[in-house]
Amino acid sequence: MLEDAVGAQDPLRAHRWACEIRNLGWSAALPGPAAMAGVLAMRLSDKNVSPGEIDLALDETIAEVHRAVARMA
Repeated sequence: MLEDAVGAQDPLRAHRWACEIRNLGWSAALPGPAAMAGVLAMRLSDKNVSPGEIDLALDETIAEVHRAVARMA
């Protein structure tokens, strides 16, 4: 869902998903994904951020979520 929103260049929906991931990360005691999703949310809300910076923040957020899931397995 987050990737779809970023890919569709729908910043409001993407920001909502990033904030949701951030909140879930903190409530699940997963600070890595929460912090990266917070960075992504900030990038999405900043009008002066390039699409490349948003893509990088998205990739880092997804990678951190995957690492957290792997640690839990």
